[in-house]
Amino acid sequence: MDENIKKNKDSNGFFHFMTELSVIQTLVLTVIAVLFPALKSVDFLDRLRSLDFDGLLLYQTMFASIAVVSAFFILYVVSKLATSETACSTFKKYFYYLLSCLLIFVFSLSLREFYAPTSSFTSYVIGKEVKVNYGLIQVESGLEYEIQTCSKSGKLIQCNLTVSNKTDEDYNVARFDQIFFYDQSNSKGVLEKVIFDNQKVGRFSEIHLTKKSSTNLVLYFKMSAKSNTNLVKKLLINFHYFGENRSVIFRNLKIESAK
Repeated sequence: MDENIKKNKDSNGFFHFMTELSVIQTLVLTVIAVLFPALKSVDFLDRLRSLDFDGLLLYQTMFASIAVVSAFFILYVVSKLATSETACSTFKKYFYYLLSCLLIFVFSLSLREFYAPTSSFTSYVIGKEVKVNYGLIQVESGLEYEIQTCSKSGKLIQCNLTVSNKTDEDYNVARFDQIFFYDQSNSKGVLEKVIFDNQKVGRFSEIHLTKKSSTNLVLYFKMSAKSNTNLVKKLLINFHYFGENRSVIFRNLKIESAK
């Protein structure tokens, strides 16, 4: 009889754990701790109220959810270890230890992607072009690059972008000479000039980009006399920030005629 009661308690252990008031309070506090820095952002709250869910916000929401769930299960596993009887097998205890380490790793990775995203779901949100998703927005390590326009005047191609620092940290952005352009015929454009934050920049320039700020990026390329460029087949932007060289690639961008 006692063994049956014990088995029922063990089988319902998770549901019993869920219904405890202290667990519910801990879960609520965990959610607040994970999301509070983001909730302080006025921009985030305005987008949430207007249901403006872009690819970056969806990406961050997914990892925030994973962080909260993994934090909850860390608490659950720790509680199992703390309340386990001495009769609990050694294998089971080591399994809980291993599971705790794995959950802590998932929790840390999720928080990193939430506060400093290295990607987004923008390419799935913006739309499709010729059976392939090509986004007008790319995110790399917290910097969001958004194409505004690409235009042509004679053999000069001009691409206007907005670069936004989405993180809560200031970035020093450098190395503005590693930018490459190819048109629909695989003709490579020569980088003529780069304007970043309303300044002409080059290989040894460095721009300080403060947290939650945006600035302009204008790229100028000169095409060969024989080229007939009407499409940006590939635009590769490689900047140095956050301790490493980081790249984004745009493809199949329409080129407008300069007015």
